[in-house]
Amino acid sequence: MIDIRLSATSIRDYLDCARRFQLRYILEQPWPAAKNEPLLEYELSRQRGAQFHRLLERYYLGVDARTLSDMITDPVIRGWWQIHQDQQPVDVVTSERILPEKLFQAKLDDYVLTAFLDLVVIGTDDTVTIIDWKTTHREPNPQEWSSSIQTLVYLYVVGEKIAALQNHSVRLSDIKMLYWFVEHPKQPVLINYGDIQHEQAKSKLRGLLQPLSDRLKAESNIEWPKTPDIKKCKFCVYRSLCDRGVRPEATLDFDEVENWQLLDINADEQA
Repeated sequence: MIDIRLSATSIRDYLDCARRFQLRYILEQPWPAAKNEPLLEYELSRQRGAQFHRLLERYYLGVDARTLSDMITDPVIRGWWQIHQDQQPVDVVTSERILPEKLFQAKLDDYVLTAFLDLVVIGTDDTVTIIDWKTTHREPNPQEWSSSIQTLVYLYVVGEKIAALQNHSVRLSDIKMLYWFVEHPKQPVLINYGDIQHEQAKSKLRGLLQPLSDRLKAESNIEWPKTPDIKKCKFCVYRSLCDRGVRPEATLDFDEVENWQLLDINADEQA
């Protein structure tokens, strides 16, 4: 079987469309099309999301807030920065360790699952909070985020590896995940975890990945099936290869650049 390390994004790609996964991760096909239109706004949105994440990484590494503020030239990012400074969700006083941009990896059967975390906050009481920054404009839907592939992968991986980071056992019930939306700072989504949820996550991930395992073990050169849901092709960069449209869907509500999309999934394990 081909050795592939899976992230939340790659699993989501497979669930959306097996052919997209094959093109992107197996065949490493260059992207022939843009994902969204208008293109300039899309690229600007991606750049802003990435810059905001880097800004917060430096802040939580200890760089002086005034120094960082003086570096901001984009008015949108400056607005986000001010919102964060006024309503930041991290209680530094009661935190024992603050770890920005932390890579966790954990085994699940034949796979290595990767999670590149925006921020991990460890409290003096051994609580562990995973914080993920979101710059999307959409109003947050707690049920959608609680049941997302990102939540499933992140909590499972942290649940498997947090003891190694802390050098002692940590109760799974002490782990939480917090999505913080800079456009909606008063509507964070907090997800609790525990032993039952961990076993459920393991079982669900195995169920989701079994069809992928079967295809990889077959080692066949046949074309994997395309999604029957044509709507999923609107924002797919491979739609022209599948004769499912050339022009991308137009939208003004872009998701930010997620760090797991930028991650080298073959990177050495850090936690």
